[in-house]
Amino acid sequence: MPDSTPVPQQMAELTQAIYTLLPAVKRLEDCLTSMDQEAILRQQQMAEALSRIAAALGMLLDKENQSLAAMGEQKKAHQALTDDLQTMSRSLLTSAASIEKLEGQISSLLMVLQSPA
Repeated sequence: MPDSTPVPQQMAELTQAIYTLLPAVKRLEDCLTSMDQEAILRQQQMAEALSRIAAALGMLLDKENQSLAAMGEQKKAHQALTDDLQTMSRSLLTSAASIEKLEGQISSLLMVLQSPA
């Protein structure tokens, strides 16, 4: 059944409905705009936080590299000290052998000197 309401009255009702809905549409638009702005702000805050995290990770990586370099230097120093101690140990063993040999020779000389001629 076709609508029998006259066109001017339909237009007036439509206009009234638009005017009635317009504030709600405006509030919805404002709400969506606000949500967009809040989302953008949150994204900026997250980006800043991620940037701070990346900077902190970079500093940690630098410290780790410095620690590794220091450990490498310590390892070299340890190896040099170990080598020096081994050299000194060999030298002491050689000296001990020489002293032992000299003790034998000195004992022989003392016997010769102490024996009646």
